[in-house]
Amino acid sequence: MVRTANYLKKRLKTKNFMNKGVIKISALLMAIMALFSACQTSRSMLKDPLKKQGAEYLLNQMQRSELDFSYLDFKASVDVIQDDKKQGFKARVRMKKDSIIWLSISPLLGIEVARLELTQDSVRFMNRIDKTCFAGDYSLINKFLETSVDFDIVQALILGNDFSYYEKSTFKTDIDNGEYKLATANRHKLKKYVRNKADAERVFLHTIWLNPDNFKITRIKLKEAIQKPKKISAEYSDFEYVQGQLFPKKVSFNVQAETKTFIDLSFSGIKINEELNFPFKISSKYKELILED
Repeated sequence: MVRTANYLKKRLKTKNFMNKGVIKISALLMAIMALFSACQTSRSMLKDPLKKQGAEYLLNQMQRSELDFSYLDFKASVDVIQDDKKQGFKARVRMKKDSIIWLSISPLLGIEVARLELTQDSVRFMNRIDKTCFAGDYSLINKFLETSVDFDIVQALILGNDFSYYEKSTFKTDIDNGEYKLATANRHKLKKYVRNKADAERVFLHTIWLNPDNFKITRIKLKEAIQKPKKISAEYSDFEYVQGQLFPKKVSFNVQAETKTFIDLSFSGIKINEELNFPFKISSKYKELILED
């Protein structure tokens, strides 16, 4: 009788253990099915407006979500890695929309060592350490990055906005890992904004990823379609509301050309629409930099 009782207890324990195992497996399968169903539902919800309106829907939403300003002032911590050499510095950045980008560059101690000014047509730079300067076109920027950019591209990439003066008619849409994706293999500058031969010849393979909740740009990939393979990618994170607008406080750039360049930016002290000045005076004692071809 004792043996029989012990045998029955063991059988019950085994049965209970097996039942618990079956319950756990069933629960896991139900969770997987629920997750799959939720993903399918979410993907279906994301696709609905695309079926009705296509790329125009995303482009309109993206434009509405872009950072809008007349003046912009912020501080930036910058880390640059090029040829496995890392440099870090601080910068004070001032912008007047579609007009000027002004940077005062300092090491960690806070004493200005250089100043940079970008406008639609020109680039000016002065190095206070070795008393050198540059005044010319975007060859200084493009030589450093080994790519081809203009004012509109630089302004947009820093802020996580789209390119204002480039055509939008050839974008195709998709869903990628829970985000909206816009892609075009043939993006040109609008003819009325073409200023020179470089503008006319610049063609990008351009891909943009959008957060489906707020339509802010989270990633960008650019590849030049005519020049030797050159790629720029950017990622935007740590979005924060500043005066009612979402601002990405962290930006990471990856420039793939003959030389690989990585740039990480962290922004702070952001002020929008406080009128600014942009002082820039180069001493006659400075030696002008001559860029080699």
